[in-house]
Amino acid sequence: MVYKKSELNEVGDGAVPSSDVELGTRINAVIDLYGRKKDAADAAGVSAEQLKRYVRGLSAAPFDVLSRLAAPKRINLNWLATGQGEMRLAPLPSTYVDIDLFGKITDGVATVYREENARMGANDHGKTSARIFNKLIDAYTDPGERIVGLKLALEELRRDLRSTPAADAPSSKRSA
Repeated sequence: MVYKKSELNEVGDGAVPSSDVELGTRINAVIDLYGRKKDAADAAGVSAEQLKRYVRGLSAAPFDVLSRLAAPKRINLNWLATGQGEMRLAPLPSTYVDIDLFGKITDGVATVYREENARMGANDHGKTSARIFNKLIDAYTDPGERIVGLKLALEELRRDLRSTPAADAPSSKRSA
């Protein structure tokens, strides 16, 4: 994004946009990546209405809100704050898998399904585990935070299983 001279404040070696409208434009670009404003608001931990106020420049967006909005979509916080640099962070190396974390995820998924008396094929187990893994890698950089995030993801999986009615009689196993 290129800024006119009137939109810049000289700060240190670089120029930083001074307009809340410019920041709102970048916030809106990130929101668009989510597909639904509600999903973006949920990720940021605010209401959709509050997010709209940030976009319009009516409220100052706190750093923690911007950080939560940016992390799942791998948005460069420097770009979000200043417009400088690339919008997206470099992709994670596709060849690296934290095998300890992935093992905990697959064990956790299997345990939740067993405890909820639900069935899952090996392919679906792998896909569910991979989705949780990707979500954790995108959301958290600290390994300890990923474990906390895993616990939350498994509880969400458990809630989803409980909200899905069993197709057969109540005493039979249900499939997901």
